[in-house]
Amino acid sequence: MPVKIRPSQAQQLSDASYRRFIDNLVSFIRDQHVDAMADPVPALRSQVESFAADAEQYSLETERQIASYVNACWVLGPGFTEAFPVMGATLRSPLNDPDLKAGWLDRKTKEIVAVMQEDEDSQMETD
Repeated sequence: MPVKIRPSQAQQLSDASYRRFIDNLVSFIRDQHVDAMADPVPALRSQVESFAADAEQYSLETERQIASYVNACWVLGPGFTEAFPVMGATLRSPLNDPDLKAGWLDRKTKEIVAVMQEDEDSQMETD
């Protein structure tokens, strides 16, 4: 006889899975970004949850897509789609596949960080 899962049980399983995903994102941010270690975990978790919720407006729904967006928010700042208008336009476009958006966002975030690092390095050389 097949096991039947009631809607309330399905929701509980979904909620638990989402909490694990957010926990994994918090761990990732703390592992990859030294400055995140200074934030208390509950505050960081709240921020990650907010970023993850924002990803939905760009049709980013899978864990990988949401993780790309959360990482970009952490690295570039929560208003990065306004600070970098091309990024905002690309993410908002319904013509772009969400998986392609996430991959593009990862590449652009790395490129921007590299340029910022170069600028920082050159500043240190002139000081």
